Amino acid sequence: MSQANNLLNKINEILQIKLEEINQLKLVEQDLCQKLNEKSIEFENQEIPYDQRQEILKEHIQKLQDLQVKYVFIVDKQNSI
Repeated sequence: MSQANNLLNKINEILQIKLEEINQLKLVEQDLCQKLNEKSIEFENQEIPYDQRQEILKEHIQKLQDLQVKYVFIVDKQNSI
């Protein structure tokens, strides 16, 4: 029984770490969305695995960062005219 409790506690620790990682990514994603006037990703289905949610957010953040770089480039180009 003690071993089962230890395993359960370890699983809960790992899930908590994953949730914190996802929450940090979500904050970054929301901040970029707000700056770029884009829509943030909402996970309606809470049954999506943590790793998959994390990957979706990372990909969206990368796309937003690419968009931000393009936007800055366009603004700089317009300002130089």
